[in-house]
Amino acid sequence: MRDPMPSFPTFARGLPGRVLLTCLLLLAAVAAQAMPPVVLDARTGSALLWPAVTVLRDPTHQLELADVRTRDASFARPTGPYANLGLERATVWLRVPVLLSSDHPGDFRWMFTIDYASLDAVDLYVQQGDRTLQHAVMGDRLLVHERPFPGRTHSVALDLPPGEPVTLYVRVRTTSTVVVPMVIRTATDHVAHENAFQLWHGIAVGIGLCALIYALTGFVTTREALYGWLAWSVVAGVLYFFAYFGFAQQYVWPDSPWLVQNGAAFLMLLVLAGGFMFAERSLDVSGMYPRVGRAMHVLAGLLVVLAGLFAAGHLGYHQATDIATVVGSWPMLLSVTVAVKRARKGDRAATWVIIGWLVYAVGVVAAMAVNRGHGPAAVWMQEAHMVAALLQAFAWIMVINVRVAEIRDAAEATRREHDRMMVLSQTDALTGLLNRRGLQLGLQPLIDQAAPGRLTAVYLLDLDGFKPVNDQHGHDAGDELLVQIGQRLKAVVRANDLVARLGGDEFVVVASQLGGDTEAELVGHKLLGCCDAPFRLTHAECEVGMTVGYAIAAHAGAEGAELLRRADSAMYGGKQAGKRRVRRAHVETGPQ
Repeated sequence: MRDPMPSFPTFARGLPGRVLLTCLLLLAAVAAQAMPPVVLDARTGSALLWPAVTVLRDPTHQLELADVRTRDASFARPTGPYANLGLERATVWLRVPVLLSSDHPGDFRWMFTIDYASLDAVDLYVQQGDRTLQHAVMGDRLLVHERPFPGRTHSVALDLPPGEPVTLYVRVRTTSTVVVPMVIRTATDHVAHENAFQLWHGIAVGIGLCALIYALTGFVTTREALYGWLAWSVVAGVLYFFAYFGFAQQYVWPDSPWLVQNGAAFLMLLVLAGGFMFAERSLDVSGMYPRVGRAMHVLAGLLVVLAGLFAAGHLGYHQATDIATVVGSWPMLLSVTVAVKRARKGDRAATWVIIGWLVYAVGVVAAMAVNRGHGPAAVWMQEAHMVAALLQAFAWIMVINVRVAEIRDAAEATRREHDRMMVLSQTDALTGLLNRRGLQLGLQPLIDQAAPGRLTAVYLLDLDGFKPVNDQHGHDAGDELLVQIGQRLKAVVRANDLVARLGGDEFVVVASQLGGDTEAELVGHKLLGCCDAPFRLTHAECEVGMTVGYAIAAHAGAEGAELLRRADSAMYGGKQAGKRRVRRAHVETGPQ
């Protein structure tokens, strides 16, 4: 039976070989632990500590500094990515040897910083031999004003002896990912770095606030739900990143222990709820896949409920973050099929949704890599999620712009169709002139403008000899003749005068702003003259006459129907008197 234990190499199978190998292994272990110190030099201004870090796990959470110092040989180099120990449930001890240069100016102060807000408890010990030079307590279990340095990061001023090596022992206990990007900077460099960091994030927040104002303004003016869900996502997203980078703890809720420790996880659940609803609404998922749309509504509601349970203490931190991690990609996965189908059909909003999801996916992958301990805790990795969220917000705004443009175009098309139908309902299909309904709508306003020196005259025209044209040349020729009559009438009147065909061979002209009776009579004769020249039709040439009767409104208040009746009566009087003449109604309307 084979020995389950691994065998020594051939050269080490004898006793001397075993002794030699053991010595080599011990030397290698000692060499591995003997990390060179991080040298602090005022000329460089800062020093990253992670290259010199060794780590010791404490699953019992019971070890104190004295216990840890007896286990110095158990410290080992971290094997994961830069400054990221992942979801570590044990207490972690970090050890870093540090040496302040002997020519250090006395007026320089150094700041120790862990630039990751979500660490529950951090203890820093500055040890020189058996003597503890400094002990500082940090972490988000402390309110901002309770920390050694009241800021967004876990920072403390160091008091280091120049030219003498010391060892930093850092104890970290947290429910979140153990991300420990440790750095020592001069106080001046620390302030400059923090100012630049806050300036960049202030710009990012400003962009978010502009998006929020846009969304709220759009929602108030249009009541479109898309604007509301964009506003929800922007508020939750801005506050989430504020909490993630420690600004919310510093400025927004510095006196709320629960929000200081749990605000980021709580807000991420709300961000995801807004993402579900925006995706469903912008793509009309329910219209294409009703079940998927209902599922997205249910999941959004469930996330809000879970956020409430988390805030009430019925859901743990790890459960909340696990739910956010698992559900984070669902809005994209559930809506991507609809988005692709709509984009292939030329839906520009769907294209922007896809762009937004793709950009945001890059940020989410970077965030998950850091939060799960698979990615380096570099600044660009931590910032990638926020940058992706800002770009996604821009894509969402483009989605809304496209949808609003579509709504506006649809409304404009509806208006144009309405106008077209209105025109058709008021237009004579044969001649393109006003019909009886169009005349009724336009007549009264012109009559109401009448006043002395600004008369309105209503002319009723009836053709003489039209029936023989129909009998001899056919109805097509008659229709062609009516069209030419309409064209001649429009040619002799002004642009603001009305020309209508009441039916058959009967026409009406309404002329306004006439200077007096003489001018009204002249207009009647101009209309009569429209039939002086022969009409050249497609297959024939013919002549017809016209009889014109008219009535005048000298003052506002006359009724259009009454004027038409009087003009009609005058026209028939002209017919009886011999046709082809202009005749005025004997009784005027309105005061004389």
